[in-house]
Amino acid sequence: MLYPLPTGAGIQTTNKKILSSSPDGTKIENNLMTVNAQGALAEVRVQSTISPATPLQDGQTITLETGAISEVKSVSLSLPSDCLQNISISSSGYASKVIASIVAQAAAAEQTGAEARDGMYLFGYKKFTILLNAKNNNLATLEKPVELSFDVSGIEYPQYLSIAWFDTAAKKWIDLGSVLNGTALSIETKKTGDFGIVRTLEQLRTVENIKAGRAEVLGIKINSEETQPETAQAASVTEAEYLAGAGDVNVLLAAMSATRNIVQEKFFYDAHTKNLIKGLKNLTAANINSYTNFITYGSESAVKLGAGERAGVLNSYKAAFGKLPVSARDWQDVVNIATGHWTNERNTVAENKAKITFRAVYRREADLTNKYDDAAINILAYGLLSAKRNIGSEQTAIKTFKAVFRYNPKSTADWNSVRAIAYSGTKR
Repeated sequence: MLYPLPTGAGIQTTNKKILSSSPDGTKIENNLMTVNAQGALAEVRVQSTISPATPLQDGQTITLETGAISEVKSVSLSLPSDCLQNISISSSGYASKVIASIVAQAAAAEQTGAEARDGMYLFGYKKFTILLNAKNNNLATLEKPVELSFDVSGIEYPQYLSIAWFDTAAKKWIDLGSVLNGTALSIETKKTGDFGIVRTLEQLRTVENIKAGRAEVLGIKINSEETQPETAQAASVTEAEYLAGAGDVNVLLAAMSATRNIVQEKFFYDAHTKNLIKGLKNLTAANINSYTNFITYGSESAVKLGAGERAGVLNSYKAAFGKLPVSARDWQDVVNIATGHWTNERNTVAENKAKITFRAVYRREADLTNKYDDAAINILAYGLLSAKRNIGSEQTAIKTFKAVFRYNPKSTADWNSVRAIAYSGTKR
């Protein structure tokens, strides 16, 4: 077995063998397998033993149906004849067997963290492992490329997808790019190992700007066909960039055309910033000042919020990511939370906690293909604010929260739950 089977109590496997041959006489034995753990589908795999003909003329394609376990419906590994010949034919001309394996399963914990993804969204937190063995050697790299193809017809906006490879040394996903032909997302590669379907930070932003259906869940309407007019400020520096420099209050005052109020700064530092920075290390004085200044003066998108709401946005960011914003990328997610947009950075732990809360409130599992359930999970995990407040909806949501959890909402997570109930639009 090229890829080890999971072991332990509750593991059940089913197997199916399919034999075939190609016109040049190459014989292929495909072993299809599903693995269930505690009654739930844990992985699907195919292991193909290829016995090349001599002379070898045909390439081979191995396909694994993955729709039962992931948003990707199938994965294909194509070995061109020159690649197959290169890895199977010895210097004496003898053809050895080639074993190719595709395994679809949940990504490992080290692959789903924010640092490993570096701003990318890993679809379904699933990985697709591609392994090759020839002449009794597992091949980490190839001299001749293979083609990987993923059927992404189940994922919307497939033109804004990439294929990533997990670098085990750096412990990071590496964007390899991709070519989309119809619903097939493909790439030529000389690598083996773990691959995933991702959206890069830039692709996420693009989709965010055109995905009006999802945005409207939180009361945001985006015209995807027209470019929004730029203000003079936006043309020179972005909102996230001037917030990243807001440790110097004059930067923020200039951006907001505001007059400094030192009394309010002191008040909001005592009222909000002191508690906000508790438990966090390595924050500079400029970082801390930027939080006070944001709470006091706001920003282009957050000026309509009250100071307490802006402090709440920072608390939501801290709760979701275990840190406070420092870079412009961090501040962009603060702006996203304040305006009800999906964050670029993701946190698996926060989203898993959100799914537990969702289950408690709605008495069912979240369906992330449903835009309302997806909205609820993002509000629960990241504290997204609605574009328009509805006090009546919030009061009803507080009653629902108290009925479910038997106490009044107090923490950041509690108020995120109230917002999810009030604004996500999802139902039991």
